[in-house]
Amino acid sequence: MNFAYENFDTSTIAAIATPIGDGSVAIIRISGPKALPILKTIFSNQKIEDHGITYGKIHDESIVLDHVLVLYFKAPKSFTGQDVVEIHCHGGRFLQNSRSGRWLSIISV
Repeated sequence: MNFAYENFDTSTIAAIATPIGDGSVAIIRISGPKALPILKTIFSNQKIEDHGITYGKIHDESIVLDHVLVLYFKAPKSFTGQDVVEIHCHGGRFLQNSRSGRWLSIISV
């Protein structure tokens, strides 16, 4: 594939990357130039490695929302060519809906 990286939008987006359902794992993906700075504001472990898996806690101020695994893909070595963060959290319909809504409001990209 030949991507025209110079034509990519420079905005940062966040979305649920897994189908809504009864799965045990849900993935929230953040993509764009602010992906890593946003993650660092809500993630307890600041030692995030490129193309590595990092364990930590997602928090809203002092409240721990979940224990998660985070994957970080630094641009341009990602599918989109942008910085990409994946937050792998506990799944399920209720947890995924309530958590992603809360996280997306915290992230507020």
